[in-house]
Amino acid sequence: MMNKKEIVIETLPMSNVRIGFHQDFSTYHLWNWIKWKKEGVGVPPIIIGSDDTGIFATNIYNEYANVYLMLIQYYNLSHTEAMNVLEEFKRNGDVYRFKGDRMNGA
Repeated sequence: MMNKKEIVIETLPMSNVRIGFHQDFSTYHLWNWIKWKKEGVGVPPIIIGSDDTGIFATNIYNEYANVYLMLIQYYNLSHTEAMNVLEEFKRNGDVYRFKGDRMNGA
């Protein structure tokens, strides 16, 4: 249903792992969405975000790097497969980003 209505999932990996019930990235819900999409389940567009840089000591580059490492090390994707996943997240971010944000002059 969310997929058909183009309701986007914005996931903030470091923030979610640190303050959520996940012990580490290996149990993070993003992996289910990626797996379900590969299986043909209708998954909404996913965007990777970053949250509270001062508190979580991260930024968007670190978020993507952590996701990449998990895809390679724990889920045994090839470099190309992992990059394809990340590129899809990036494209989703470009399409579904907030427009007219006064903070960035857009």
